[in-house]
Amino acid sequence: MFSNQDISNLTDGYLREASDAVQKIPADELLNTPTEDVLSTLVEKHSFTPPALRRGEAYIDGPHEIEIRQMDFGREIRLHGTLLALVPSTVKLASFT
Repeated sequence: MFSNQDISNLTDGYLREASDAVQKIPADELLNTPTEDVLSTLVEKHSFTPPALRRGEAYIDGPHEIEIRQMDFGREIRLHGTLLALVPSTVKLASFT
């Protein structure tokens, strides 16, 4: 679903950033700011909207023949496959042969 990382890595990163942001708030500021204000700022800065399919508008684009080059223990390997894109969406489905 995510081309360069797993969703768990992405959410872990956002959680880590939010936790670091809380740790960096000066104690006096944290104690003197309403809880709702602190939370709304953190949510605004450290949340994301995951991709969603627009089912009513979706169609399959493809198939497209592709080649992916990847390093594997110091050598380049090439994976040949077929790319099917579900449009309009940011999700791409691929099956390798």
